[in-house]
Amino acid sequence: VVLDLPRRCSLWVGGAGSTTQAHYDVADNVLGQVLGRKRVRCWGPRAHWAMHVFPDAHPRARKAQVDVDAPDAAVFPLSEALGPPDVDVVLEPGDAVAIPAFSFHHCEALDASASVNAFFPAETRAV
Repeated sequence: VVLDLPRRCSLWVGGAGSTTQAHYDVADNVLGQVLGRKRVRCWGPRAHWAMHVFPDAHPRARKAQVDVDAPDAAVFPLSEALGPPDVDVVLEPGDAVAIPAFSFHHCEALDASASVNAFFPAETRAV
């Protein structure tokens, strides 16, 4: 549920085959597809250890070291526990997907692609 105005918006443009390394954001995110198709795969925060995330002080903090298309258990042994994504969708122009804060996501442009996204303050609740 979006309860506030977006904090920040971005435009993502790339050719077919362009990808974003699996990573998580600390804000809720809505990604909308404008041009072309984009595959979006998401894993919940439970995937943190399996992703072998770079440490906070590293320039690539919040990004996975594991290649989600070809995990190498010899190098990243915890990646064996990764499992399939919780969400695996292909966005077409006019489609959008909500990505909760702290959920890992990996995007791949299937065609020349343009997407927009907006970050919203994450609403953390006690469980």
